[in-house]
Amino acid sequence: MSDALPVDPVALREEVKSRYRAVAVDPQATYHFHTGRPLTRRLGYDQSVVATLPDSAVEAFAGVGNPFSIGRLQPGERVVDLGSGAVSTVLSPLDRSGPKVASSAST
Repeated sequence: MSDALPVDPVALREEVKSRYRAVAVDPQATYHFHTGRPLTRRLGYDQSVVATLPDSAVEAFAGVGNPFSIGRLQPGERVVDLGSGAVSTVLSPLDRSGPKVASSAST
């Protein structure tokens, strides 16, 4: 069995960062993946919360998951978002239950 990876992980990481950067710079462009408000719907974000956010807070969202889909955060619980974190931070129910969301930007 070969230990060789089918892709170069460094090149892949750089390509992903490049794509996220492109969405951040030009969220209205056409991409081969979903972005913005339509993506928040696809991923099951609470649309009553999303609707209260300005376009500028959501238009560059290009996430791959919804950390809140496994359940509602309880007071004192924390989410560590290792992606860009922008939308997860603003979409978290901070105003309702008081949990903390820590982000680590990847781009």
